[in-house]
Amino acid sequence: MFKMSKLYNIKNWTRQNLWAWMVENAETQSKMQAFRADQIFYWLYQQKVESFAEMLNISQEIRKMLEEHFWISSMKIAESQKSQDGSIKYRLLLEDGYSIECVFMPHTNHNTVCVSSQVGCGMGYLSPIGAIGMYWSTPILKKSSDVIENFGFSLGTGF
Repeated sequence: MFKMSKLYNIKNWTRQNLWAWMVENAETQSKMQAFRADQIFYWLYQQKVESFAEMLNISQEIRKMLEEHFWISSMKIAESQKSQDGSIKYRLLLEDGYSIECVFMPHTNHNTVCVSSQVGCGMGYLSPIGAIGMYWSTPILKKSSDVIENFGFSLGTGF
């Protein structure tokens, strides 16, 4: 019987989940040691790679296995507006074609990031940055840290 394989967004997995998955798969894959989870997280969150092929210290065998089970999510800047107070408003394009908004607000002793976790506005208002408000609220992010994890440092703001 043919079994369909589901790909998981690796950025939705914790380091502990990935460690456990590595341990479980080490029985069938000799090079699949749990410490590879740390290396994978390094490539995802410090080097900001967008493909497993870019993870140069991971064997081709493991990269192939990762590609068979996972995908790497990413977000792109569709638009940005900088205000006089230094705040930057971004419209982020998601992989499904929808957009969300994110605002970076610099302060003297800290920075703040405000993340919309829904497409559009439940009140039906149109966004001044674009017409994304035409869509009624549709939950799309499991956690607002998805934006920061997937995209934050790419904004060049240092948060």
